[in-house]
Amino acid sequence: MLAEIAAKVLMFLGTKKGCSAVAVIDVFFDASEMNGYTSVAGLIFRKKHLRTFERGWSAMLRKYGLSHFHMTDCNAAQGEFRGWCREKRDACAREAIDLLVSYPLKGIAFTIKNQDFDEVITSEGLMPNAVTLGVWASLFAVRSWADNSDSEARISYFFESGDEEQRSVNNLLNSIAEDPVRRSNARYRRHAFVSKISSFAAQASDILAWHAAKYAPRRETGERMRGDFNAIVTKLSVSDDYHDRNWLMQLLEISRKHAGEDGNRLAQTAFLYNRSNARQMERKFLEIWTEAR
Repeated sequence: MLAEIAAKVLMFLGTKKGCSAVAVIDVFFDASEMNGYTSVAGLIFRKKHLRTFERGWSAMLRKYGLSHFHMTDCNAAQGEFRGWCREKRDACAREAIDLLVSYPLKGIAFTIKNQDFDEVITSEGLMPNAVTLGVWASLFAVRSWADNSDSEARISYFFESGDEEQRSVNNLLNSIAEDPVRRSNARYRRHAFVSKISSFAAQASDILAWHAAKYAPRRETGERMRGDFNAIVTKLSVSDDYHDRNWLMQLLEISRKHAGEDGNRLAQTAFLYNRSNARQMERKFLEIWTEAR
């Protein structure tokens, strides 16, 4: 029964098949939460561009005496930026942004209001938290880019380690890795969790995620983008997707269409199901199924 429900709900991901393993693409993700909004941002790199980017980023860190770049700390003059004047922090951020827009092929940003997620999806629904939902939605944006730009690509997905959502994101990616159709759809090659200090690309993704979360409440009131964020969005052709309450309601309707009234809750067991958590997900499915009857 679980397999049947999973098959229906997983129709979300389509059935594209037949990609051959030629181009290798790395996508680095980071998440930022600010002012009641969560943003998940990703940068798409080719290997040869990534190496050049990393050399430039390393030189920028050495120039400013930093172990790593963290946008929140830079903006608030805290951490390694403590005591820096505004001019010095702005200069460092500009150099980081110049590198950010020069080497990735594209940027992706997904933003959602936490209250909307909590009220519409809930932790028992389609995805257990806003970050995992953002990662799931971002895979569509990566696939759309690949469909249009590099249909032969095989993609490695990297995420910052240590976040409290890491377990659910890992379950989602493991579930994709173990399903031949979903694996093909996502052009999945592998995934890993990396330290932000050791990953320069993750530090760059942090900048994009920070700006997307920062802009979210301003977007709702019709305010302009900050100039630096506008430069990133324009130069990287960022898929800057703000998903409102109506979008979440549409997800609910789709899951109910494919899996019944309790589809929102059942979907999570389908999307996160993998070998490592099979018993847990099967128990959860049976509990929901029993309650529904």
